[in-house]
Amino acid sequence: VIQDKIASLTSHHKVYPGLKQFKEGVTMVNIQDIPGVKEAGFTRASHLSGAPPLTERESSDAMLRQTLSEILAATQKFQDSWPFREPVRPEDVPDYHTVIKDPADLSLIQR
Repeated sequence: VIQDKIASLTSHHKVYPGLKQFKEGVTMVNIQDIPGVKEAGFTRASHLSGAPPLTERESSDAMLRQTLSEILAATQKFQDSWPFREPVRPEDVPDYHTVIKDPADLSLIQR
């Protein structure tokens, strides 16, 4: 009953498709183009109105890229990130691609 009530009030149960742009060589995606972001009510204006001013790192594309690169590197070094570092091999999980239509892993994000 509780889960039904939560599902009626939220969209947490929705699963959106993965981002295909990265497979096509795109290196940057507008946050508004990510499936589920608009549906969740996110807008840049609402985000900025309730947040403190952007830091130098956030307001510069180069600095933001550097920050995200540091986060990616730290994530890759994290001991428990091993399942996400490389693509899943079909010989290891034969039905993986029938369940996961648009897989992504940390090596794909790094490109």
